[in-house]
Order: sequence, then C-alpha cells, then structure tokens
Amino acid sequence: MFGHPLEWSVEVKVRHAIPKAEVVEATDDLLEVLAPYSASASASAGTMTVQLTVEAKTLVGAAAEATRAVAEAFARIRRTSQLRSILGGEVLTMEELERQLAKPPLPELIGVAELAELLDVTKQRVSYLAKGTAGFPKPFATLAAGPVWLKPTVTRFVETWERRPRGRPKKAASGAPERTVSA
Repeated sequence: MFGHPLEWSVEVKVRHAIPKAEVVEATDDLLEVLAPYSASASASAGTMTVQLTVEAKTLVGAAAEATRAVAEAFARIRRTSQLRSILGGEVLTMEELERQLAKPPLPELIGVAELAELLDVTKQRVSYLAKGTAGFPKPFATLAAGPVWLKPTVTRFVETWERRPRGRPKKAASGAPERTVSA
C-alpha cells in the first residue's frame, strides 16, 4: 500500500520506576537521546508519555520504531531496569495530527446577543424562545452574563425553527368598505 516511508507522530506511554527526585533529570536525558525524533515528553511518578516523529511505511512499523527508540533511550541513559512496561500509545500520520491540531480546543459557544443576531430577533425574544419553545436547546452553561449554547446545537435548531411573524397579527380585510372620518 505504501511505497515510500511516511512521517508519523507516535505517542508512547510507559510505566517506569524512576525515583520521584530523578524524574525531571531522567526526562531531560531521554529527550537528549531522542532529539533526532523531535521528541517531547511529560512525566510523573510512575508514568511517562513520549511523543516522537518517526518514518515508516506502515502504522505498525511506526509503532515498532517508536517503542524501540524509547526502550533504547532508557538503556542509553542507564535506566533500562527502570522501564517497567509499555502501557499504550497512539499513532497518527502527520496529516491527521495537523488536522487534529487545527481544531479549536474548546467548542464554539454562542451567547444571547449572537443568537439574537443569528435568528434576527431581539435579545428579549431569544430569552422567551429559550424558556418556552419546544426543541430549543438547553444552555451549555449559564454564566453571570447569561446563558451560552454550543453553536452546533443552536444551528440545528435554527435550521428547523418554524418562525412566526413578528408583532400583532394583522386584521383580516373584510368585504366592508373602509370608513373615512372627515373633520
């Protein structure tokens, strides 16, 4: 399927037995050894997550290369016995990683003023709709400034909302002629 090696982003999570007082130093040493892989790491007492960039023809090859590199890095810093086990990992093509990183970290939110503009109604009308309209989404959160909704849920409502005309209903025209008052 793949003729040439692809670049992969691989996250490897390991269990270790590095004493708490040595975790920062050991992590720095590992990152120095793993520099050719553009590695980054986060560590705590008992676990470490290492992110590497590797080249391989397949996902399985990328996972194998990354785990081998991490195990060898532990050996090179003379902490092989402190690498207890591989707990898991994640392998992504660089394109997929970039796609995921491009997503906003928080959901898009919309408040009363933005919703009023979207619906082309007043903020008071939004409050009325939010309280008594069937199918109107519940707020994601209520802040001191008022309720906020997840924009996709509001968008779905807007697409299906049967809008009613504004203002008082107009009087139906009767067959009677209009009266005029003259002074």
